Amino acid sequence: TESMRIIIDNGEKEHVIREFKGRNYDGEKFSDFIDMDTDLSFIASDSMRIIIEYDDDNQWGWWAGIDNISVTGKTGGKIVLGETFNDCVLPQGWTTEILNGEDDWNFNIFTDGRSIDGTCFAFFNDDVLGKEAPLSKIRMYSPEFSANEFANYQLTYDFIFRFYEASEYLQLYVDNG
Repeated sequence: TESMRIIIDNGEKEHVIREFKGRNYDGEKFSDFIDMDTDLSFIASDSMRIIIEYDDDNQWGWWAGIDNISVTGKTGGKIVLGETFNDCVLPQGWTTEILNGEDDWNFNIFTDGRSIDGTCFAFFNDDVLGKEAPLSKIRMYSPEFSANEFANYQLTYDFIFRFYEASEYLQLYVDNG
């Protein structure tokens, strides 16, 4: 099943923090993104990185986006890692990997001019690839960071995970009296 996974690699193991799978996780509008907040304290180490994985499982019409990623040390609120993708390019220190398929993460405004917060974000849209596109599975890796300075760490991010529904439609009725 198509999925988007948020993974933390703490140097010893990849921990799946959240998995979004097989259904829409936001509202009816593009601006109805989900704001997530996850405690990383239980897996903190001196060598951590975030992995964002999108897998369309050969299901055409899915797309996903992520923005405003932040890892914060809870004592004093120090941002250990922060990324808004507002420069519209892969940020310095971040890397991507195409595990299957031909297309990679995009860093821009969505194809129809929409965005999570009005600025560029990281997204994958297999709608534009077409129904005959090969299976797509991609990963994006943050730079490594240390999570040893504070007792508690919080990961926050905004995301969208949607799929194409052939039966979606709009009805407009005009009643002139």
